[in-house]
Amino acid sequence: MGLLAKLLTPLSLLKLAALALLYVLTAIALGAGATFYLVRTAGDDAQRGQTVLLAELVSARTREAMLPYQEPLRRLAHAPETATLLAPDKTLQRLKKAGDLKAGRPEVLQATIVPAREFSETELAQHLTAPNARDRQGGFGRLRYHATEPDGLHIDLIEPIPAAADGAPIGATLLRIDGRVLQKIVEHSLPADGQLTLRLAGAGGMVLAQAGTAPADDWLVTVAPVPQAPWELQLAQKPRWPEFANGQRSIYLLLVVAAVLVAIVGVSHVHYLTMRAMDNDIRSIARIFQDMREGNIRVDYPIEFADFRKIFTYLRHSGMKLVKQQQRLRSMGLIDHLSQQHNRRAFEKRLDALFERARSTGPSSVLIIDLDHFKQVNDNYGHDVGDNLIVGFSEAVKRLVRNTDFLARLGGDEFCIIFPHIDLERAISRVAALRHELPEQIVLTPSYQHPLRWTGGLAVIQDGDAHPDEVLKRADQALLKAKEAGRNRTFYYQHPLGVRAI
Repeated sequence: MGLLAKLLTPLSLLKLAALALLYVLTAIALGAGATFYLVRTAGDDAQRGQTVLLAELVSARTREAMLPYQEPLRRLAHAPETATLLAPDKTLQRLKKAGDLKAGRPEVLQATIVPAREFSETELAQHLTAPNARDRQGGFGRLRYHATEPDGLHIDLIEPIPAAADGAPIGATLLRIDGRVLQKIVEHSLPADGQLTLRLAGAGGMVLAQAGTAPADDWLVTVAPVPQAPWELQLAQKPRWPEFANGQRSIYLLLVVAAVLVAIVGVSHVHYLTMRAMDNDIRSIARIFQDMREGNIRVDYPIEFADFRKIFTYLRHSGMKLVKQQQRLRSMGLIDHLSQQHNRRAFEKRLDALFERARSTGPSSVLIIDLDHFKQVNDNYGHDVGDNLIVGFSEAVKRLVRNTDFLARLGGDEFCIIFPHIDLERAISRVAALRHELPEQIVLTPSYQHPLRWTGGLAVIQDGDAHPDEVLKRADQALLKAKEAGRNRTFYYQHPLGVRAI
C-alpha cells in the first residue's frame, strides 16, 4: 500500500476513478468465467428487471406523449374566462373554445368543456372532488380508458375547473385522444425479440396495446406495474440458459467468490480514501464560511482533493471580497446590527432603484413579513430570547432566498424580501416554496424550541405607480388581511381583484 499511497499523492478524483477502475477490471477478470453461471441462476430476475425498466420507459414516454395535451387542457381549465362559459346560455361559446384545442390535431377525437351539473355524483366524486394520490402527485393527471363505440379505444384527459372562492370544481375540461398512441409507444419500447403487452392492471385487465411475436408455451413471462398509471406491462421472451461442461461449477463459484472479495476490498479502499478526503475538505469549506461570518479570512485552507483547489481559491477570494463589502456596508450604516441583514435604509434605496428601472427591466415584487406573536416571546422569555428569534429567522430565510433577492429587516419583527424583476405569478411560487422549506421550529435556548409562524403580504410594482410607497401600501393591505384571516399565512394583492390568499 506504500507505493499506492505515493502514486495517489496528491489525491484527485481522476486518480480515485482510475483506482476504482483497476479494482473493477480485476473483479471482472476473476468473474468472467462465472458470468454464464450467474446468468443461469438469475435469468428470471434479469427478465423481471428488464420488464420493470420497460414499464418505467412506457411510463416516461406516455407522460411525454400526454404533456402536449395536458398543459393546454390545464391552462384552459384555470383560465378565468373559462368559468364564465359554464352558464347554460354559453353552450355555443363552450363548444367554440373547446374546439380550439382540437384544431389541427387529428389524434384528438373530442374536446369539451363540461359544467359540474352534467356529471353524475359518481363521476363528480371520482374525477373532480376527490383525486387520488397519483393525481395529486402529478402522474398522468386525471385520465380514463374506454373501449366503447364509436371511438373504440381512447383516452380521456380530465382537468377540473376550480371555483374562484373555495377551490371546489365547478366543471371540467376534457380531451378524448385516440388510444392508438399507446400502440406506438409499446412498439417503440419493444426489445429485439419477444412480445410486449400493455393492459389495465388486475385480473383480466383490458389489453390496451400489444407488439411483437406471439409467445410459445415455454417462453418466460414476467409482469411489472407501470409507475403512476393503472396499467401493467407483460414481457414474454424465450429463456436463454448457458450450457456448462462437467466439473466447471466449482470453478465458477470460486471465481465468483474471488471477484466479490476483490470488488469489496477495492470499493472499501476507494470509499475510505474518498470519505477521508471529503471530510477534510468539507471541514475546510465550513471553516471558510465561518470565517466569512466572523470577517476573518485565512491565508490558506488544507485540502486533499486536487480537483477542488480552484474552487477553494475562488471561495477564498470571494469570501475576502464579501468581508470587505460587509465592512463597507457597516460603515455606511446599511446593515442591521442584530440580524446582520440589510436595514430599512438599504431597503428603501434598493426599492427606489428597482422602481426607477421597472419600465425598462420589468416589475419587481415585494413581500412584507411579520413574525407571529413576537411580543409574547419577549414577555414570556425575555428580550434576549426574542433577539435569538430575530437572528434565527433571518438566517433561515437568508439560506433559502436567492443571491439576487434582497432581504432586509425593517425593524422589530418586521422583515421584507424584494424579488427583483420577478412578476407576481413567479413571486407567488417563490413565497409558497419559502413557506414550505422554512423549518417548523427554531431553537432559541438549549431548553426551548419556538414554533416558527409568520404572516406575509405580497404585492408587485405596477405601471401606474407614482411612488415606491404604493407597492408597500398594497403589500401592507395584504399583510393586514392575512392577519385578520388567522395569521401564519400569506396574502397577495392583485390588481384589479384585490387581496387574495396564496
